[in-house]
Amino acid sequence: MKTLYVHIGTKKTGTASIQRFCMANQKQLEEKGYCYPVFSFDYYRVMEKRNGHFLVGSLWDGEGNHDREKEQKYFREGMNRVKDLFQEFDGVILSDEQIWKNTYEERAGLWEELKEEGKKGGFAVKIIVYIRRQDYYVSSL
Repeated sequence: MKTLYVHIGTKKTGTASIQRFCMANQKQLEEKGYCYPVFSFDYYRVMEKRNGHFLVGSLWDGEGNHDREKEQKYFREGMNRVKDLFQEFDGVILSDEQIWKNTYEERAGLWEELKEEGKKGGFAVKIIVYIRRQDYYVSSL
């Protein structure tokens, strides 16, 4: 079955290193049937290696107002691209360190939304999360 892997990085668990690895090894991943896509969405201070940011990213208009319409537009464009990638790949990998935090409040319905996307698109959704021991977390700060 086609699978969307969503890596939700928690703080100080090597998320940026995992993202750099996936970016540097895109060709090798693709040879194995996995895609780590790059999106051209424009988020302030978010690098392209954080390819899953469209799932939870906040956007603001020129007057400082929350632009929910543009957020939904980016989400829809991103999910449509993911679905297109399943034409060629068995697995699509998305990663962003804000997912774990933003799904608690701002995007609390994301998991149900992704589940529904998977039903409609014929793919499973798997969550990847790394957790660090609290004493190691404190020392890493």
